[in-house]
Amino acid sequence: MTLLSKSLTVAACIGAAVVSPACAATINWTNLAGGNWSVAANWSPGQVPGSSDNAIITNAGTYVVTLDTSPTVGSLTLGGGSGQQTLATAGYTLTLTNASAVNADGVLALNGGLASRGLTVGGEVNWTGGQIIGNLTVTTNGVLVLAGASGGAYLMYGTITNAGTVQLVSGDLDLDGYYGGSGGSLVNLPAGVLELTTDVSILEAYSPQLVNEGTLVKSGGTGASTIQPSFSNSGTVEANTGVISINGNATFNPGC
Repeated sequence: MTLLSKSLTVAACIGAAVVSPACAATINWTNLAGGNWSVAANWSPGQVPGSSDNAIITNAGTYVVTLDTSPTVGSLTLGGGSGQQTLATAGYTLTLTNASAVNADGVLALNGGLASRGLTVGGEVNWTGGQIIGNLTVTTNGVLVLAGASGGAYLMYGTITNAGTVQLVSGDLDLDGYYGGSGGSLVNLPAGVLELTTDVSILEAYSPQLVNEGTLVKSGGTGASTIQPSFSNSGTVEANTGVISINGNATFNPGC
């Protein structure tokens, strides 16, 4: 009876192992000349990161990894100790199912979609097209630049929390507070700089918020930049040129 019980236990474990998802692997980019994401020989071990894997692009050097498909990976770590490691989405969509990071020396050239469970930016994100679904945290030395060649609006479904620099260079930022039940907002922390370098605006849908605890500055353009979301300010707001027009519900804390 005891032997039968043990046999059944072992069989159950084997059965469970057969139906369980594959374990996550760590897949490192190795081609220091750059290249396409979907080429297995560019990664170590020789396989393209899958939906539960951790994609690591940190080897020192200056190179560009280019999406030629719309991959889903467990997480992404971009940016090593020296040089500049760039991941260009090239119109494709990158889906990250776990928290990920763009470190110092890392550049995410975002021209396409990004869906994530949270992306921390200590390097640089150059957003030139597409939409972001999920939260984005810009740390002290991080930079988020919105500079699409043709302008238009950048759709943000989630929250941007900024302790570094967010620059609106070309095109409006559209904060959406509805998608997936996630409240769209932009929180500019005390060390953060939110810079409008031309006559660009921050738009809203479904009642998002703009909270400024740092510096909101208009540094370029002679016209008006409009702030549509509900606006709460305990920091500094300055227009070095042109006008900042606040159209939403605004709260200015005493003494600011």
